[in-house]
Amino acid sequence: MKAKFSTSLTRPEYGIAALLTLGAIVLHVVLWANVGDPWRDEVNSIAVASSPTWSATWDAMRYDSFPFLYFALLRVWTGVFGDAAASLRALGLCLGLGGLGAVWWLGRRMHAGPPLLILAMVAISAALIRYGDANRAYGLGLITAALMLGTVWSLLFDSSKKNIAFAAIACLAATHSTYQNSLLLLGIGSAAILATAINRRWRSAACIVAVCATTAITTAIYLPSVSFAKSMMVVFPWSISVHDILGVFGETVSNGYGDWQKWIWLAAILVGLTIALLSLFIAIEQPASTARSDAMTRSLFVLMVIPMLMLIYTMFMIWSDYAVRPWYLLGLMLVLAAVIEAGIAALPEPPRAIRIILPALALVIGMPAAANAPAELKRRASNMPDLIAAIEREGGPQDLVIITEWYVGLTFNHLYKGNKPWMTIPDMGRHSVHRMDILKARMMDGQGVSRELEQITRTLQSGHRVFVIGNFARLSPQMLRSQLPPAPHPQYGWSSGNYTAYWAAQAGAALSSYASNAQLLNAPASRETTMDWENYPLFVFSRGQ
Repeated sequence: MKAKFSTSLTRPEYGIAALLTLGAIVLHVVLWANVGDPWRDEVNSIAVASSPTWSATWDAMRYDSFPFLYFALLRVWTGVFGDAAASLRALGLCLGLGGLGAVWWLGRRMHAGPPLLILAMVAISAALIRYGDANRAYGLGLITAALMLGTVWSLLFDSSKKNIAFAAIACLAATHSTYQNSLLLLGIGSAAILATAINRRWRSAACIVAVCATTAITTAIYLPSVSFAKSMMVVFPWSISVHDILGVFGETVSNGYGDWQKWIWLAAILVGLTIALLSLFIAIEQPASTARSDAMTRSLFVLMVIPMLMLIYTMFMIWSDYAVRPWYLLGLMLVLAAVIEAGIAALPEPPRAIRIILPALALVIGMPAAANAPAELKRRASNMPDLIAAIEREGGPQDLVIITEWYVGLTFNHLYKGNKPWMTIPDMGRHSVHRMDILKARMMDGQGVSRELEQITRTLQSGHRVFVIGNFARLSPQMLRSQLPPAPHPQYGWSSGNYTAYWAAQAGAALSSYASNAQLLNAPASRETTMDWENYPLFVFSRGQ
């Protein structure tokens, strides 16, 4: 059942929604026109999808963070349109615009009206546009999350065969797009089952149980990949707290425009829960009827799904010890905004003030975000193309390129078409995907980066130059004289950051010892033009005269 206002929806409401949608479309195009070549995480997904065979793509999936569906889509897309940056960015744009269509469908499905709050709080978000349109699975995950929520919502009120089939397909697509969507399904499904069971809608409850259980069983095929990733992430020890999660959520929803956006979200959650509770009390006082049961089911679902999702996400992130990143929270933002809006729209006989406040609130939230977002979305993903151009312009065929952070080698490997020798510190041997297993093995072998230091020394002694992408830590000569023991370190444990910083410092010391000239060839690009995730300096070292 679609919750809706008792009076007809007005043209201004649709007009504001259309204005916000147009603004979102413009922002997607701004990003598409400016983002440039992919950065390392995108390169990782592109490499997995571009494996020689479908079977190889399945095997390589364990080196990335997603289930199979996005890799299948990306593989088909690049097979048809190629893997040039323009083609890859076009796929991101298509997914971003498809997400807007999914948002409109979700609004109509849940409350028979334009998705004002979803557009203002989520769809116009610079974070959602940047990461949703990236060559990663998040855009597809957002589309399928919207379909999953909308179809499960329909099952609350109508357990017809058509709705069951649509919900099953949507839940399968969602959970095979991103792992975060499995968390969403756990929260949405649990709240839906409880809401229908409390109202004795046993058929709906049974159907939702069947859909969720079947979907969960199919995701078991990813257990080997998840187990492998979990075992490899030991080299990135994180200690995640509730404070960290709230901080990243606040950063994501604020879009960098100020703390007021965080308070808008908090207020919206509280208002949505309050109105849902009020609607529940009003429904309880009504005589028994289908309409009463629908209203109670709707209010109970809203009251339970919001705290459930927040608790599930928090518990999972603390348990997993993964670094909390904005892109992990995009689906949660979408579902929360949709549920809040459905809860507000469900209030029976709403006063005229609410009809005025909701569109006005959408404008207050959406217009500043839309005005500030272009500056954020005009930033490139990486400055690596500038560094490669400088190396090709200044370097000779026997010069050596080293990259001080091993994972940045993915972007260099993807973009560099020259023939100069190059390596990372430590050198991973394979640079197409993130190989934490090789990093772990290098930490355990006790050899350090002796081979890499020998190559640096040999290049300089032969009269050639060494180009360096990145920075070095500075450590005392006493610390650099000995090798780190094989991991786990008695003090640092499995922390790869301590090992890689030490090895980079050794490389820096070798360069300082054997090179008499050092020059900054390219400074990091301005933060106004390039994202911080991949924005590095370029140095050149030589022996000189």
